[in-house]
Formats: sequence, C-alpha cells, structure tokens
Amino acid sequence: MNPDKKATKFTSKKAKLLIKVTHYFNPATILEIGTSLGLGASALKIAAPNSMMTTVESSSKIAKDNQFDLIYFNGSTTKQTTLTAFERCLSTIRNETLFIVNDIYASKETLETWAIIKQHPKVSVTVDVFYCGIVFFRTEQEKEHFKIRI
Repeated sequence: MNPDKKATKFTSKKAKLLIKVTHYFNPATILEIGTSLGLGASALKIAAPNSMMTTVESSSKIAKDNQFDLIYFNGSTTKQTTLTAFERCLSTIRNETLFIVNDIYASKETLETWAIIKQHPKVSVTVDVFYCGIVFFRTEQEKEHFKIRI
C-alpha cells in the first residue's frame, strides 16, 4: 500500500451525502466501479430503488455502448487506475450524466487525480464536497468549479 494513502471509511456522513445526491438526481441507471463491502452500492440503491444498477471491480468490464446516468468511482485506487476508468466511462455519458468520485482527499495522489479530472475538456462543472467530488458534463453550461463545506 502506498504510504501516502490514508485508509478511508464509509461513514454515515458520507452515506447520507451519497443518498441525498443520488435521490435528488434520481438516476435510472447507475454504475459503481470498485466496491467496498457493498456500502456504496447500498447507499445508491436506497436513494434510487427503481434504478438499474451495475457494479464492477474494473472499468475494463464496461461495454462502450452502455450509457449511465450516474457513475460512482468508489475506493481510493491509484491515479492511473482512476484516470483510465474515467476516460473509459466518458464513452458512456450523456449530457445529464454525473460522476461521483469518492475520497478525493484520501491522499496526495487522489487529490492530483481530482485536479486532472476537473481540467478535462468534457467536464463542465465540478463540486468538491470534501468526501467526494461531483462531476457534470452539461454542454450548455460554462466551466465552473465549486467547493462546498458540508
């Protein structure tokens, strides 16, 4: 394990945030990449019980013709793994799709990954809520970055 990496927990505060965001956007299709005892998937399913949910360990299992309303990047993986998954998932997005990137402050590496994601040309809006980062791809919206303390 990378010594710079902090072990992160799936806290009740993180679960509540994930449930509120997911419930608000009410996605019909959800993809979770990387599982953590199924806690993230459980929170997503509580928030959107009628959604079609797919959970995979690796983005290599995602067909390019799939489309998702919400993609949850769970767990603190390496920078390259997360960026590869991010790039691969770009082929599955629509204008209304949002990504939730877990643990953006878990390590220096995850923070660097978050900075790269924010700068991607397809990303229009990002919201940093400390526990995670929320990414939007709305083409009609100007590029903006928000940091919200909750």
